[in-house]
Amino acid sequence: MGSVNSCETPVLSEAPVSKDKDDYCDYAGPGPWYTCKPDGLHVERFAKKGPASREGCVPTTLPELLKRAAETKWDKPALKIERPLPALDSEGKAPESLPDDQWKTWTWKQHYDESRKAAKGFIKLGHQPFDAVAMWGFNAPEWMFSTFAAMMAGGMAGGLYPTDTPETAAFKVAHSGASIVVFEDKPKLDKLLKAGHAMHVTQDARHTVKAFVTYGYTPAAGETVDVKGRKVPVLSWSDVIEMGGKESNGEVEQRTKALKPGQCAVLVYTSGTTGDPKAVMLSHDNVHYAGVSVFMTTLKQGAPGFLEGECQERLLSYLPLSHIAGMAVDITMPAVLTALSSNHMTTYFARPYDMKAGTLKDRLCAASPTLMLAVPLVWEKIADKLRSLGAANSGLKQTIGTWAKDLGLQRSKACLMGGDGSYPTGYTLADMLVLSKVKAALGLDQLKYAVTGAAPIRVDTLEYFGSLGLDIHELYGMS
Repeated sequence: MGSVNSCETPVLSEAPVSKDKDDYCDYAGPGPWYTCKPDGLHVERFAKKGPASREGCVPTTLPELLKRAAETKWDKPALKIERPLPALDSEGKAPESLPDDQWKTWTWKQHYDESRKAAKGFIKLGHQPFDAVAMWGFNAPEWMFSTFAAMMAGGMAGGLYPTDTPETAAFKVAHSGASIVVFEDKPKLDKLLKAGHAMHVTQDARHTVKAFVTYGYTPAAGETVDVKGRKVPVLSWSDVIEMGGKESNGEVEQRTKALKPGQCAVLVYTSGTTGDPKAVMLSHDNVHYAGVSVFMTTLKQGAPGFLEGECQERLLSYLPLSHIAGMAVDITMPAVLTALSSNHMTTYFARPYDMKAGTLKDRLCAASPTLMLAVPLVWEKIADKLRSLGAANSGLKQTIGTWAKDLGLQRSKACLMGGDGSYPTGYTLADMLVLSKVKAALGLDQLKYAVTGAAPIRVDTLEYFGSLGLDIHELYGMS
């Protein structure tokens, strides 16, 4: 029947909490340990050893890491998206995913070059150091380019949730000090203009929107919109790239080199449930360290095969990029891991309607991710759907399925902290006959690491995926 003696990674008997003070940062000293000013600079802290030491996480900026990724993995795919977007048919059904070679692709060098041209375009339009670039729309490569372009131009990136009301979106644009607004489609621009009064919480002319840039349609030549008596240009993304391509590299190089690891890189807004949304300021060093400590250290320990050799790691981008999880996992982490490891990461983009249309599985099958982050609701919806399909089986098919999942759950529990790490007899056969096929149907047969976060997840959901041979790891953190 086949048996496996133990898990591929050691099973811990207790949580790996170090009691060595040298593993932790020392808070003694003059500081400042934090700042609330856009041009503020916090002092970096280091442990004497480990991931938090200066050697474990050499201070740098995110544009520098993107540049390193472009130099070392220049021809490897960084971003892939289906363009033009395959539309739903008259009955609301989605067409099949395009073959992989038909997805529009940017290599890591092209990612860097596009971001740099965008930065030069933003500077030409009036973006100043410590200004923000606000992004509003569904996940797209232009989000990634705009994020790094904002930093290269000496500023910071700030995302808006796709579901933000006009007033909330306009408030964030003003509060962040955005000089450039990158948005998806005409309805989003109309919503911002509808709440235009909220874009002027300050009378400081330096913090006014200098341009609106869209990546979802082509505005009319010379198009402008009125914002409190000012004519603000509306440009296409290609207009900005063309504009930036004509500019010299001098100014953008000067601004990029002037960046400090302790300066603000991104703004992540709270939901605003008790008042106006609050902007959480995250430094280059903060985001860089998260990538090194959480992913390069934790994943290497808990995900056999992840970041080993010179292979491609893949993820599917579909969660809001304005959220800390989407920003860190989809935008910055791929650059960090590609720059600092021997392999490279490729981000695939879901279609905007996948969640509502129930077609996310199709994009998972196309991307075949090796890393997947999902909030509990997504995992629970997938589990509930699979349970209903399993209940529809009868006879021998259901019996075999139940037997396989029982063995899968035994394996999963044995590999949890405090378990003995043993695989039950028959698990290899169960995986071959049932479990591997279920994972393949979900597009998760190549998955090395599954993550959940942002909210509590039901134990029965964790156990259900464990029974399929997929162990979901809970990620804790704060914006």
